[in-house]
Amino acid sequence: MLMRRGVDAAAFSPQHRRRTDDAFVIGYIGRLMPEKGVRFFAMLERFLEKAGVRNFRIFIAGWGREERWLRAHLRNAEFQGILDPEALGRAYVNMDVFVLRPHAVAPRL
Repeated sequence: MLMRRGVDAAAFSPQHRRRTDDAFVIGYIGRLMPEKGVRFFAMLERFLEKAGVRNFRIFIAGWGREERWLRAHLRNAEFQGILDPEALGRAYVNMDVFVLRPHAVAPRL
C-alpha cells in the first residue's frame, strides 16, 4: 500500500476563513507537553509586547500537562482543547502563522 503525503485542499481552503477581528493570529496545534517546547509562547508574547506589538493573539489547540502553566503565563492566548477534524481545518485557515517547535529543543523559563 502506498500512502501519499499531502494536504486536503478543500478542508484547508482559505474560503473557510472566518475572522471577526484584524489581530495577527499565531497558532499551535498539538500536545502541550514539555518536550514540545510550548513554553516558547510565553517568551514570544513578552518579546512582541516589548517590541510594541499589541494586535496579536496566540491560538493554542491541544491538551497536555503544560496547559496549566501556559494559562498562567500567557495573557493574550486562546485555548481550544482538542479539535475535531472540521474544527481543525477551520483553525488552520484562521491562523496567520503556524508555529511548530522542534521537540528536541525545549526552552527553560
